[in-house]
Amino acid sequence: MPSGYIATEEIWDLAETINGNSVKWLLSTAKRFGIYLCFSFLEAEGEDFQPGVRPYI
Repeated sequence: MPSGYIATEEIWDLAETINGNSVKWLLSTAKRFGIYLCFSFLEAEGEDFQPGVRPYI
């Protein structure tokens, strides 16, 4: 999960898919504690990248 990142070419190596490790961790942690969590991440889908937040319930 990137934090305080600057949009450089190197940062795209950290991009994940919506089913990546960070989202899996977020979902399992929220379920375990019965809470809502949110975060922003660099989403990769094929050759495309989507910096920002997307709702996922």
